[in-house]
Amino acid sequence: MRISECTALTFKRRLKPAEEADYCAVLNSAKTKIGNTGKSVLIIPSQVLPENVDSNTGIGSILNKESAEFFDFVKTYWGINTIEDLPNGKLKNAYGTYLPYSGSSLSLGEQNINFKLLTTDNFAKILSEKDFNEIVESNKSPQKDFKINYENILKEDSAGEKALKKAFANLKLANTETKRKMLSDIQQYIEENKEWLEPKALFEDLAHENRTNNFDKWNSFDKNLFNPDEVNPRMRSLRILELKNKYATEHEYIYFKQYLAEKHLEAARKQLNSMGLEYFGDFLINFSPDEKWSNPKAFYKEGYSVGYGCPALNLDSQEAKKLLAKKIKLFARRYDGIRIDMAWAYADQPLIKCFDKHEFKKVHYDGEILDYISDVFRHTKGKDYKQESIMYEFVASPNDFNMYEDGKLKQFLENKIKIICSDYLEDNWGSSETYKQRGWKIDSYILGATNHDSQPMKSQFVKENELSKQASILARLLKIPEPKNLKDFIKAKFAEPMRAKHNMVFYADALNLDGKYAASPINDKSYRLKLPHDWMDKYFQSLQYGEGFNPMDALAKAFVAEGLDKTEPELYQKIIKYRKILEQPESRNKKTKNLLMLGGVIFAAITVIGALIIKKGVRNSDTHSRYPASK
Repeated sequence: MRISECTALTFKRRLKPAEEADYCAVLNSAKTKIGNTGKSVLIIPSQVLPENVDSNTGIGSILNKESAEFFDFVKTYWGINTIEDLPNGKLKNAYGTYLPYSGSSLSLGEQNINFKLLTTDNFAKILSEKDFNEIVESNKSPQKDFKINYENILKEDSAGEKALKKAFANLKLANTETKRKMLSDIQQYIEENKEWLEPKALFEDLAHENRTNNFDKWNSFDKNLFNPDEVNPRMRSLRILELKNKYATEHEYIYFKQYLAEKHLEAARKQLNSMGLEYFGDFLINFSPDEKWSNPKAFYKEGYSVGYGCPALNLDSQEAKKLLAKKIKLFARRYDGIRIDMAWAYADQPLIKCFDKHEFKKVHYDGEILDYISDVFRHTKGKDYKQESIMYEFVASPNDFNMYEDGKLKQFLENKIKIICSDYLEDNWGSSETYKQRGWKIDSYILGATNHDSQPMKSQFVKENELSKQASILARLLKIPEPKNLKDFIKAKFAEPMRAKHNMVFYADALNLDGKYAASPINDKSYRLKLPHDWMDKYFQSLQYGEGFNPMDALAKAFVAEGLDKTEPELYQKIIKYRKILEQPESRNKKTKNLLMLGGVIFAAITVIGALIIKKGVRNSDTHSRYPASK
């Protein structure tokens, strides 16, 4: 990787081109020695990725130059081999923000569309540069460089929505071969995805006619349009035909947006794969209202929730399994692998009546549904499937789910990669050592210090007094002096997951960003924590102050913990060397410092001489004409 030259003077020590190859070799060799040979996952929602300061639309994209540079960086500097995105469905607008985990499961949201791509030949230039610039100009948020501006793209009548309507109108003209080919591709896409695309469009028609998205408030016929037990088949067909004729253009526009989102997500995956990175999607447990409405027999009639307002599937029904299979196949098509959100809820399914936790029961499926998910995913992926293709979230309170029975890990969990965080590290929980002692296979869990739900490390452990609780445990695990301050404590927290075969890191902690991604309670700041355009400068600066994720520091601590500093002294010294380089300001380099001092002296001399010349010129102006003599 080659970091592009900066026009402004910086004081952050970055690897020089001649150092990069050796750094990567040291990083990979060190990870191999400590057994960190599996998934190295970076959790980062695609919407938070950086944008060019001159073309900031409000929402980041995987498909831009800035994102490619970022992924190249994390692969080189951090040894990342997997990017885990958060849900890419149509986001729910609530609590003053947009909620990824309350979005849709089957359809994709417009936040996945890269508007700049629509100005290129690949997309028939259906959007003009002028129209793209209008999106950028409308993003007037004073916080646009470090907070997502969903409203500029997703809100009704927003600049983004207006641009998409213009692009759609331009495409409909079909006056070029490229446009005609694109229209043909869209038609093929509609035919291949008609089973879930058409109900989505019909739902939007009826939401418009009934003036609400809450289908429980619709007239009885529309409410039950997809329920064969409630509606006459002939009357149903006539109503659907009526809607399709009445809203034909609106349907085409909905399909157009889904096609763009799908194509851009596909291109994102290909781009990451070309860089040697796998792309994982978040298999959220939720289903959106249109998905619930169009699959009524897949859900409980009583309206049960599994929590957080997410509707509960009636997993004893064939309709539920059919819907689940449809969802799995879409995720298998869109991603290299998946993270199963609330995986524990498929094993011990909670049923909460009407958001009332007092009316609560559970249905126990053990591994039946989880095995069904993995079987469908494996069958869909075919030869591309690996055990590491699915990661399961089993982090839950003991009241929700217990991984153990009679002191032993439940059998159906043994070979599944369980996502574990060390937020609340204890003597018998949260570290690689404790899981090995419990008999866990080394390739059956992925460990991280935090995830997207966690409090930021630099605030969590002060507010909740976790530093004093965990410092002694970390000292014992890593064989280091007990951390006495927050910076040393955070460094130790980053180090412990490096000892697992599979590890993960959350972007906000790794980059030492200010703020929390998933703020609680949910408010207008939630899910908006974006990478600024100068994220690299800020990251290197944070390393100087002992903050942010320095993988060489984490590896050095892991080496000490495993005794490899003694058995692999040469490699250990190289790790220390690069740890110091990453923490070192440029100004500490003697040659650079001398050059800066010399430059300062020269600048001062020029300034003095210039002042004298100006002064002399002013004096002369009293006796000479302001105009030069003619030649």
